[in-house]
Amino acid sequence: MSDELDKFKVSDSRLPDGQLMLEPNPQGRSATREDKMRFFDELLPPIRKISEMTGIHEDLLLTLAAHESGWWGAVAQPGTQNLSRDKNNPFGFVKGGRKVTYPSLETALNIFRDGMWPERLGRTDDIESFVEKLQTDGGPKKPRYNSEYPDPNTYKDQLRRMYKSVTAAKEDWKSREPAHE
Repeated sequence: MSDELDKFKVSDSRLPDGQLMLEPNPQGRSATREDKMRFFDELLPPIRKISEMTGIHEDLLLTLAAHESGWWGAVAQPGTQNLSRDKNNPFGFVKGGRKVTYPSLETALNIFRDGMWPERLGRTDDIESFVEKLQTDGGPKKPRYNSEYPDPNTYKDQLRRMYKSVTAAKEDWKSREPAHE
C-alpha cells in the first residue's frame, strides 16, 4: 500500500468529508519545451502589463510565477501542490495554509499589483536585488515571501536557477515565431 501512495501527493484541496485529496505526483518531471511555450503564451502578456505598472522587470515576475506555479501547472515543485493553474494563482499565494483560489488570472495579478509586494520590491530589474527583497523579513505584517523555507538561501538559490531557465526559455519562445517580441 505504501508504494501505491508514493505515486500520489497530498493536495491542498479537501473532499466534502474533510479527507485530503490525492493527486498524481509528477515530482522529478521537468517542464517540456511545449509546457514552457504555453507558459509564455498565457502569462507573458498579462505579466508584462503588471511589470509596466509596477516597475518590476517582467523576467523577474515570470521567474516568480514559473517557480511558484510549476511553469503554470506543468510540473509541481518539490513540496508544493500543482494546483496554481486551476486556482488562477500564478504567484502561489497562500492563506491559512492553503493556496488561494482567484476567479481569474487577471484578478490574481491585480491583487499582486495592488498589494504590498510592488512597494517592497520597488523598481527592480536584477535577480539579486529581487531575491534579497523577497526574502527580507519585514515583521509580522510583512513576512518574507514563501516563508515555508526555514533557510531563505534555499529559496533564493531556487529562484536564481529558475531565472536562468526562464530567460533561456523566453528567448526560445521569442524565436519560435516572428510574431513574438
